[in-house]
Amino acid sequence: MSATLQKRRDSNMELLRLVAMFLVLCVHANFAALGFPSSAACEAAPFRIGIRYILECMSLVCVNVFVLLSGWFGIRATKQGFLKFIFEVLFFGVGIWLVGLTFGFAQFSPSRLLNALMFTSPLSWFVVSYMGLYLLSPVLNRFIEKADKREIEIVLVCFFAFQTLYGWLFSSEGQFQNGYSVISFIGLYLLSRYIRLYPCRLTTLRRQADLAIYFGLCAANAACGYLACMFNIDGVNSRMVGYSNPLVIAASVSLVLYFSKLQFQNKVVNRLGAGAFGVFLLHLNENIYPLFFKQPIALIYSTYTPALALVYILLILLAYFAAGILIDHLRAWIWKNIASHIKHCFDDKTLS
Repeated sequence: MSATLQKRRDSNMELLRLVAMFLVLCVHANFAALGFPSSAACEAAPFRIGIRYILECMSLVCVNVFVLLSGWFGIRATKQGFLKFIFEVLFFGVGIWLVGLTFGFAQFSPSRLLNALMFTSPLSWFVVSYMGLYLLSPVLNRFIEKADKREIEIVLVCFFAFQTLYGWLFSSEGQFQNGYSVISFIGLYLLSRYIRLYPCRLTTLRRQADLAIYFGLCAANAACGYLACMFNIDGVNSRMVGYSNPLVIAASVSLVLYFSKLQFQNKVVNRLGAGAFGVFLLHLNENIYPLFFKQPIALIYSTYTPALALVYILLILLAYFAAGILIDHLRAWIWKNIASHIKHCFDDKTLS
């Protein structure tokens, strides 16, 4: 997740990585865990549902931000970097499955083993899409290096116009999948590289303006989703919370631009940011998410008052956040020892 064209970690962007990962938890604790609100729920508890929409739309930028971060620095695809990524995913996938078998909360079946080894679970869509982006990154980097500014702009305009039309307004399961696909990641990667390399008036605003734009876009998206829910307009809800939604993409870019203008260095932030992907791999594991994440959150939401439910859910999210980072640092230590033994087998030439 952190293989980039530069080795120095910028603490401002590592802080964004941590924020984005916490927003991932928020997304999976809201509509993913509790389901889409109904029109009846909007009528019965308009304030509570409104808050849910606002939180959902503020959190939806999470995945796009991760991909934009990769594009911001540029992926440096190496054999060792790819093996490190695969080991990280297998460490959590196979490790949690084995722990689950030991303590009785996971099933022993060929399908579960296949999911752990080949990332075939629906919950692993991001892993597969990011792997595809990683493998294609040398080609994308070469295009950015060789093409001039005008050529890149034409490609970006055509790409996002096409995605908005066929991947959002008239979405198809076999193409952009509402942003849950490697092709959408390619567009975000190229967009971020372009913004980094060719600053313009819109990308060099004061950071306070970037933050205001982010909140404004999130509020507009939440209002559209809430109204669609209230009036029971079929199909609009799913589009408003899709990663290919232009409002979500624009809000994601605004948040990246805001953090890019915060200049500071902090070793603690850098170290925490290095383990952020472990939070994703821990809580969204198919042996963890249904039983130990989604179910408890749904129970808390339906049992306690809104204020208490929010506090208890926040505590659960913080626990997963801390546990994922700690486990990933253990994984990093193990990988460091493994890599030192196999280093002589692989040089560090790029895949290009």
